[in-house]
Amino acid sequence: MKKINVAVLTATVLLAACGGGGSDGGFSGFPPDSQGSGTDPGTNPGNNPGTNPGNNPGTNPGTNPGTNPGTNPGTNPGTPPTPAPAQYEVTSSAWNGDRESYVASNPALMKQLNEQGAKGSVQMTRLSNGTKALYVNPQSMNDKYIYKEFTLTFSGRDGWSQASIALQTRLEEEGAKGYVLHSLLGDTSTLDDSLNAIRKASFILVKNQSLSATYSYSKFDYNRMMPVDFVAKLNELGQQGYRFLNGELGLSPNSNVLLVKRTDAAAPAAIYTYAFDNVVADPKPQLTSRGAAGYRYKGYFEYFANPTPGGQSVEGTFNVYELDSSQPAAITYRFSDSFAGGPVALDTPEGLARLNEQANQGFFYTGLRIPTNSDATIFVDYAVYVGGRLLSNLNAGGAVFFP
Repeated sequence: MKKINVAVLTATVLLAACGGGGSDGGFSGFPPDSQGSGTDPGTNPGNNPGTNPGNNPGTNPGTNPGTNPGTNPGTNPGTPPTPAPAQYEVTSSAWNGDRESYVASNPALMKQLNEQGAKGSVQMTRLSNGTKALYVNPQSMNDKYIYKEFTLTFSGRDGWSQASIALQTRLEEEGAKGYVLHSLLGDTSTLDDSLNAIRKASFILVKNQSLSATYSYSKFDYNRMMPVDFVAKLNELGQQGYRFLNGELGLSPNSNVLLVKRTDAAAPAAIYTYAFDNVVADPKPQLTSRGAAGYRYKGYFEYFANPTPGGQSVEGTFNVYELDSSQPAAITYRFSDSFAGGPVALDTPEGLARLNEQANQGFFYTGLRIPTNSDATIFVDYAVYVGGRLLSNLNAGGAVFFP
């Protein structure tokens, strides 16, 4: 079947369809670092010799900040300000991400996720070829997380539709208990005695124990849609409060996508608007422009559909942006290649220090990989930080951060 690579979604088309974040959203950001405020002698005339000519700083050490560290700690290197608590932690990874090894790694991974969740920390990404994991604890909140995993077993020959129904049924059951889909853990395929393919797909669910939240799901099949129609459908459901999670990972070749909605009485009255942009070699201008309009980068989506039966397929990779009506403010991104010293490895002391330094200024590492080619095989070589709130990650779960 012939494939057509599409690059048809311009900003104008997207806005019409809508009706109107190198290297995961829902936490409030930290305020900019204000260390030293209130200790500047320029804001305290009682201790500023420049505003009291009657007191000679050379003869009155009590009003001379240079000789009286007790009155001006901001200018006395002997009394440094108390550092902010570390928000990021690098640990040994309990799973390297290899789907074929998830059966053996599952107990250790779930144990690590729950231990970190009990501390209020969530995994951002794996580092060092999967041997290390980066966790973040946004210490402005007291959220605690618990995780569970379940596995679907089905025939790869005729069980795809049944597996899709079983997945949504299980998600609805767990959503009523406060659990939301976080990510695909792994999938495998084996042959039974009749040489039928038997598949297993495992999924991770997460619950924020600090919220009395419940969730419901919606899905649709986009196999007969052009990308612009797909975006329009996302926005139709987004207007109903459904948030785009991902495709039914692990249940391929189904071309269904999943959306989730918070349904409890305390749920924010949020609607979601989506935009797809073409992947570009330099994504910084695109991120900056979309961010200025309040859109957060959610990840990339690899699109494949057959709009006409027996006809030409449509294929493309798009950057996905999400506008949350409950968080409409402009979004600012920072890129690590503009920092002094350029990008640094996050699993080093220097990298960890930078993560915490940026968090103290209200900028959080997104953990997002941003492609720079249409095949999503090359990614930016710098880290991306976002101001204010962390992002959900379309490509690596991230519903931990769902509001």
